[in-house]
Amino acid sequence: MPEFDVCVIGAGPAGVAAAMRAWDFGKQVCIVEKGPLGGSGVHNGALSSKTLWELSRDYINASRRDRGYIAENVEIDFSHVVNCVHRAIDEKVSQILEQFAALSQLRPSCPNCINLVRGNARFLDSNTLFVDGNESSQSLKVTAEHFIIATGSRPQALDEITVDGSFIMTSDNMMDLTSLPRSMVILGAGVVGCEFATIFANFGQTKIYLIDQADRILPFEDEDVSCICSTNLEAKGITIHHRARLLSMEVVDDQVEYTIEHYTGGEEAIRVECAMISVGRVPNILGFDLDKAGVAVNDQGRIINNNT
Repeated sequence: MPEFDVCVIGAGPAGVAAAMRAWDFGKQVCIVEKGPLGGSGVHNGALSSKTLWELSRDYINASRRDRGYIAENVEIDFSHVVNCVHRAIDEKVSQILEQFAALSQLRPSCPNCINLVRGNARFLDSNTLFVDGNESSQSLKVTAEHFIIATGSRPQALDEITVDGSFIMTSDNMMDLTSLPRSMVILGAGVVGCEFATIFANFGQTKIYLIDQADRILPFEDEDVSCICSTNLEAKGITIHHRARLLSMEVVDDQVEYTIEHYTGGEEAIRVECAMISVGRVPNILGFDLDKAGVAVNDQGRIINNNT
């Protein structure tokens, strides 16, 4: 018999929610995570970026002069701002750990529990997972009747651009900044790109350029929403390269030089302090040996699910 009823791979928002729900239904649950608890949703996504956005809004409100009061000498210590974000992240991780600690104890009134296992997971067969332990845990095999793959995603890379995490970054590197750059280009005008463009523009210390290859920013939103957001971004001083095609991006003399082709014709080269690549996200499925569990993926790396 399998050791667990359900094994969840990934302790991000989806994985934690799945483990909690399975526990609600009286299942013996194992959740496996190789990295920080909370996943990208906590450390590099919704919680961190929204906290940073709120802090940038606090700065705008403190600097306003149209509310009957004036705050003098409002200064930004960006390293302290980032520390505030990290404190919010730490609080959420602590909350998750407390939940797992409480639900790992067997009680007469509740005979099921959740077991947290740390390490890299890969399938041996459809009912067996091998977890290669890290510094604080041993390697072991986990058997379960059902598995939930909740391994999340990572920023999509471009073959022609080298992300070094210092000059050319992704959203995963934003919390590594220790100071506000004087200028930044963001490649990609989707939700993440527009969000970080807004955040840095709110702080008022960074000249932002936004490269938008599509007909309009936020192409998955309604056209009127896209139009309002575009107007608001430009009102904040953000330069949007509408319908522009990126020709090159590289680090030159400790700056990022990018060249674009305008839709009206002609090329333009601009240098900035740093760049953020925000062209979508791809699933984290590498290294799990999904084929041994009978799981197929398509050409985009997404799991094929024929269940309707």
